[in-house]
Amino acid sequence: MKNKAIKFFSGAFIIFGLIAPNVQAQGKLTNLNFFTVSFSLQSQGSISDDGTTRIFANSVSRKIDTKDLLNQLARDKYAQGSYTANFFPSGSQLALSGGLFIVIDRNDQLIVDVSDILQFFNGTNHCCPV
Repeated sequence: MKNKAIKFFSGAFIIFGLIAPNVQAQGKLTNLNFFTVSFSLQSQGSISDDGTTRIFANSVSRKIDTKDLLNQLARDKYAQGSYTANFFPSGSQLALSGGLFIVIDRNDQLIVDVSDILQFFNGTNHCCPV
């Protein structure tokens, strides 16, 4: 009995392993909104305070673009076990489709869903009481 169960689960894993890549490669995705990212992050340097004088170190600036974000997303998805490599193929793009952030290849084929990491919220900024 135990041997039959092992053979069944082994067969099931092989079948699912063969089906999964085909599900992702079913065809060209349509209705995509592509994103280009460019951030400038500035963080305050260290602060030294001896009780009478405060010394602020220079701030540190860092620029992040789409390529940097895609590299980080690939590393994150690899660490989750959701993607088989820690990089995306050349020409990969970040897109929004049906409210989900996805990474697609140069042929508009789905590589991986990253909406568990990136999310889009639409809202209104209210700065002041009216």
